[in-house]
Amino acid sequence: MKAWSDLISDKYVTMYTTEKSMYYIDKGIRIERFNDGGDIIVQNTMTNSEKFVKVTPQQYEVFENLGWYPGILRVNIDIIDSKLIKVNYLMKLALNNEQPTEKIYADREKLLLKYFEYKKRFNKFVDL
Repeated sequence: MKAWSDLISDKYVTMYTTEKSMYYIDKGIRIERFNDGGDIIVQNTMTNSEKFVKVTPQQYEVFENLGWYPGILRVNIDIIDSKLIKVNYLMKLALNNEQPTEKIYADREKLLLKYFEYKKRFNKFVDL
C-alpha cells in the first residue's frame, strides 16, 4: 500500500506502537498495520460518534494507489460533500419558512471554498 510506504519513508512521521500493531493518525485519518499478517486498515476519525469508521472502498483505493496525502484529501472532499448536502437542505428549509439565511449562506460559502481547494489539490495527483 502506497500510503503506508509514504509514512514509513517519511523521517518526520512518528509511528505509534501497540503489542499488536503500528499506527499513525493525522488530519482525521488513522492508518494501522497489524504485526500478524501485515493487514492494513484505514479509518476515518472525523465521525459524530466515539468510534472510528473504515473508509469506503473508493477512498481505500486512493490510499492504496496514490498514497497518504491524496487519500486524506479524498476523505475530506467526501466529508465536505456530505456537509454541503445538509447545508443545502437547511437553506431550502429556511427559504421555505421565510427564516434568515445569512448564517447558513456564510457556512455554505466556507464549505465550498474548502471543497474546491481540496479538489484542486487532489486533481494534481489524479492528473499525473
